[in-house]
This record gives sequence, C-alpha cells and structure tokens, in this order.
Amino acid sequence: EVGGARPIAGLSNEALKKVAQNSSKVLGISDDASKTIQECLDGQRIRKNKEEALDDWTLTISKIARAVSFAPSFCVPKSKITSAQYQMLICQMILYIRVYMDTGKLEVGEENLKRTAPLSFNESV
Repeated sequence: EVGGARPIAGLSNEALKKVAQNSSKVLGISDDASKTIQECLDGQRIRKNKEEALDDWTLTISKIARAVSFAPSFCVPKSKITSAQYQMLICQMILYIRVYMDTGKLEVGEENLKRTAPLSFNESV
C-alpha cells in the first residue's frame, strides 16, 4: 500500500478505457482527443499482481502521453491534449479508479461526474 491506499490493480481494458472516457468528459476534453486517448489504450490492462500492476500503470501513463501535443496551446490539434490536460487526466483517472476499486462501478453518476481531481498529483496518490 502507498500512503494507506491500495495499489491500482486488476482493471480490464474495458474498465480502463471507460475510466479514461469518464475522466475526459468531466475535464471537457474534446471528443476527438478522447477518441485518440481510447485508441492509445487499446489492449492495455492493469493486472492484479502488485509488481505487474505497477508496470502496467506506468505503461498506461506512457501510452496516454502519445495523445499529448507539445505545440503552443493555441495551435493544439483537436485530436490531441495539452500537457496540462494530460496531468489533470491522469489525476482524474486515479480518482475514478479508486471509486471503481471501492464500489465496483464504472458508471459515473452525475454527482461524481462533477467531482474533479485534487489540485496536485501528490494529493491523489
């Protein structure tokens, strides 16, 4: 356990993609960029074994980075996200994964859809 929280583990590709989709929606990421993120996650899952799960989560974060454009924010293509959106997306995904691990529910209710990630990455881990 890290800081008293269970490690992120045991997510299927379907669950991971749904979490990314819900996180993108709450952050106002465009549909085109959300689709790019979904494509980056094709086939990705997070296994149950603690060590393998850490490797899988690291790879997941790396795969999502492919959707980031490092161009100035005023000329980012609609199918890409900014580095700031990327950071917020990862934090938001952690929040939703924790909810999923606690409840087993992937569907985000209206009350949780408005819930956003903490201000810093450290607060979410």
